[in-house]
Amino acid sequence: MTFVLPNKTEIKKTICSTCSYEIVYPLEKRCPICSFQDKENLEDQFELKEFDWENFVPKKRPQQNQQKQNQNNQKRRNKKQNQNQNKKKKQSTIARTPDVLFKTCDVRVSQIVEVKNHPTGDELYLLDINYGAESTLQIVAKVKKHFTPKELINRKVVTVHNLRPAKIRGIISKAMMFAGNDKEGKVGLLIPPESSEVGSKVYPKGMSDIRPSQNVNKKQWKKIVNVFKVRNGIAEVNSVPLVTNEGEIKCELEDGSPIH
Repeated sequence: MTFVLPNKTEIKKTICSTCSYEIVYPLEKRCPICSFQDKENLEDQFELKEFDWENFVPKKRPQQNQQKQNQNNQKRRNKKQNQNQNKKKKQSTIARTPDVLFKTCDVRVSQIVEVKNHPTGDELYLLDINYGAESTLQIVAKVKKHFTPKELINRKVVTVHNLRPAKIRGIISKAMMFAGNDKEGKVGLLIPPESSEVGSKVYPKGMSDIRPSQNVNKKQWKKIVNVFKVRNGIAEVNSVPLVTNEGEIKCELEDGSPIH
């Protein structure tokens, strides 16, 4: 019987005349059974060659180069990430200085139109203020010990309108009036220029592009209040004077007195 391999090599099968073993040629050139009989040393029958199995087995790609490449890629990613973080941090630092944060506050010149005693608070007034809108707004102010109703009626003050409303002794205060106090406990209200119109904006000097947010959160407000002080009779936030279009906001307290 004859077979042909794909490379056109013929394979022939014959029967050994001695032992009837089926010999496959050219894979077997002689009968392996008859050839091995009575042979003490098989090495004489075959040419034994030394084989370098270590070099024969395919080696994996060296890991060192791949690891080095991965490390370099990671370094590049880390460098880019750090650059982006530093850029964001710088932008955040610029955007979140207290004087710039103040621009997110809706601060206006208001006028007190009515003063009433708080029903349960001995130190509190209920103040109705005109802040440039169609209707007035009620705020709760702890200034009863320091000002009489006569001193407050028709007085122009500075108020902030986008803090969260607070319930004080059971009554909602929808805005807050700015005031300062010195070491002796004296309280001074902020004094806008007399020519300032009711409802006009109050802002840090040089920053007239006011962009009030819907609500100023506690963290932002704390940053502002911590650097809201009196210097040379002027109200300043982060050493920047507060102004209206008509001039600076004053406060008749000693230097360094906090404003809140």
